Amino acid sequence: WKIGIRERERLEIVANERQMTGDTDRAPQLTRVAAAKPDVIIVNTLATDAPTIATQARRLGITTPLAGTAGFTNKSTWKLADPAALEGVVVADNFSADDPRPNVQYFARQFQSRFHTEAPSYAAYAFDGRRIGADATHRAGASPTRTAVRDAIGSTKNFDGLLGTLTYSGSGDAAKQPMIMEIRGNKYQRLE
Repeated sequence: WKIGIRERERLEIVANERQMTGDTDRAPQLTRVAAAKPDVIIVNTLATDAPTIATQARRLGITTPLAGTAGFTNKSTWKLADPAALEGVVVADNFSADDPRPNVQYFARQFQSRFHTEAPSYAAYAFDGRRIGADATHRAGASPTRTAVRDAIGSTKNFDGLLGTLTYSGSGDAAKQPMIMEIRGNKYQRLE
């Protein structure tokens, strides 16, 4: 977890705590975090741990705003946390099954039909990754080499994926803005 204070567009890390997946008692880490008096606690961990960290923080009386990533976007979040602990958590992610775009809605319906659960972010990442790989292999030519496929992935432009429109500039990282959402009443509300 990284805890920061924003001062004039600068993020200062005032505490950095580690935990192991499945830990049941985070009171020592949370107590040290609270003592650092952060403006926000950034919880960057898996969906099995993020909700329990939020619950324990609130039970300890820590009222500092929480922010996180995909660990707060899995539907298991609602089963593993006290609902009040999640209220107001700000989440950054690249996928939401509630996105109204037709390709996302089609994927979400197909995933729900096959697996009887809402599509998690990781499924969308995998799906787009496979499609980008297939597209790059096709663009790499009749007898694609590993280098040609890598270069084709790096030159991908305006790929319409579940995660949005993806463009790569040779580095392996897509240029894209994540969705910023806030948890309100057991729902994700997209923030501009």
